[in-house]
Amino acid sequence: MVKVLIVDDNKYIRMLLKVMLESNDYEVVGEAKDKAEAIEKSKGLNPDVILMDLRMPEKGDVAEVAMSGISATEEIKKINPEIKIIALTAASQEKYRELVSRAGADRYIMKPYNEEEILKAIKSVLRK
Repeated sequence: MVKVLIVDDNKYIRMLLKVMLESNDYEVVGEAKDKAEAIEKSKGLNPDVILMDLRMPEKGDVAEVAMSGISATEEIKKINPEIKIIALTAASQEKYRELVSRAGADRYIMKPYNEEEILKAIKSVLRK
């Protein structure tokens, strides 16, 4: 069974993603609400896939908030490059897509996303 870690500061988004994933036979091994928690749980839970929100709260200025998911992706990939990371964001700017790609994300999905799109993305990154 594929193990998934959900990283999003919005508990309702985490809950919806969890229900969707579990109803499609994925194992949600954990949830994280910020960068620090995402990094820590990625080490301890060893997920196959992480669904990573790019904009999460973090101490510091607004630029850090916009970058917290990107820097978390980069740090997690340094620790375990085998974990597949799918970036989820409402930011449509091309610069974010470029930054998250350089950080090591395997896929990039724009919000609002749907169940089919997320499931397809997970299957796609697992084939890499």
